Amino acid sequence: MKRFLPALVFICLMVSPHPVESAEPIPVRLRVTADLLAVYPDKNYTEFTGHVEALYQGRILRCARLKAFFSKDGKELQRIEAEEKVVLIDKEIEAECARAIFYRDRDVVILSGEPRLMSGESVFRGEIITVNLTTRRLTIEGGVEADIVPPGSKSK
Repeated sequence: MKRFLPALVFICLMVSPHPVESAEPIPVRLRVTADLLAVYPDKNYTEFTGHVEALYQGRILRCARLKAFFSKDGKELQRIEAEEKVVLIDKEIEAECARAIFYRDRDVVILSGEPRLMSGESVFRGEIITVNLTTRRLTIEGGVEADIVPPGSKSK
């Protein structure tokens, strides 16, 4: 099967990473590498497929398919939807799932499809895991499993 050359796209956005009383938006870059890029201007999103890796605000997101949704004027990233073997790495947490939706305005990610979140040696599972990436607040719904290892302790 013929492979497409990896597409390297730098999308420079004028958005604020956190809605604060800033007079001017702070420039933020979404950097994505993938095998294929498709732009849908009438639907305000861009889709990346095949070996996708995205870097946004120091966070790494890997998956097979990623959609980046923008405001109608195309200047503001609104959300990112990732599917198929999703891996999210953000500071001290790492998550794996089948689907993740990141909402930029709230700095929240919702993980579904057998999600598993690791923080240090602690591991959390459930049907849906919601994480506020700013406050680190974690909510797990349905079939909750938590193996909690306090920081600084040794697990056996």
